[in-house]
Amino acid sequence: IALRRGEDLKLDKDILGQRGDTYRAYGLDNFNIRAEIASREEVLKVKYPYGLISKALRFFKAKFLRIFHIGFEARMLKTKARYLEGFFQSYKYLESIRRELLEEISLKEDISLKYGDLLSEFNSLNSVALHIRRGDYVNNPATKKAHFICDLSYYQKAISLIKVKLNEKNLTPKFFVFSDDINWAKENFKLFDFIFVSRPEFLDPEELILMSKAKHNIISNSSFSFWSAWLNNNPEKIVIAPALWNRKYRRAYKDLIPEDWLRVQ
Repeated sequence: IALRRGEDLKLDKDILGQRGDTYRAYGLDNFNIRAEIASREEVLKVKYPYGLISKALRFFKAKFLRIFHIGFEARMLKTKARYLEGFFQSYKYLESIRRELLEEISLKEDISLKYGDLLSEFNSLNSVALHIRRGDYVNNPATKKAHFICDLSYYQKAISLIKVKLNEKNLTPKFFVFSDDINWAKENFKLFDFIFVSRPEFLDPEELILMSKAKHNIISNSSFSFWSAWLNNNPEKIVIAPALWNRKYRRAYKDLIPEDWLRVQ
């Protein structure tokens, strides 16, 4: 929207962890993002231009606005609003600015210096980055209530499907597992010839970009997972995604997954 208007983009990072969501540290400063951080004064001026009156009015509309902006809304691209709050994760918002996003959502540090061996494996094999999201989906009651958990059945179906798709091309996949609960992954996939990548010392931005460097992706119902697959620049990539994403907003998430990604129940 800022690009369409020819305006500067500023980010409000004070919103992180509000409304009982799992707290996340701000991490976009690891990327070549050109947006600036808005000051507290700038945020208040835009959100509440008429002081307490507009603050009170916004209180009654906040929940509606947040739900409204989860899915794709064409009118959002023409909005005159100065403060936008939501996920805006539908691929329909992203495709027209893919080149710009690929440039900006790239790490400032060259990961090939740190993970050169892993990247070489990705390139030499028919690599599949398999992402398992557990964490707050399992441990936070509010998050668990809102989100489905991709279980073993989902991953078994996804693994079988991507094997079929690659075998049709006479290719054999090699799976690289990323997870915020890597011990669970090792225990439940110990009979598989997988490479378990994630380690405590990995930085989240590094892990996201590493997953995007595999040739194919199996993702979970997670924004982190979504972005790793969307940033994958392999023109022949196969992406397997869960058919159901969220318990509460099934309709609003209908435009989240690109049409050429394969869905598994």
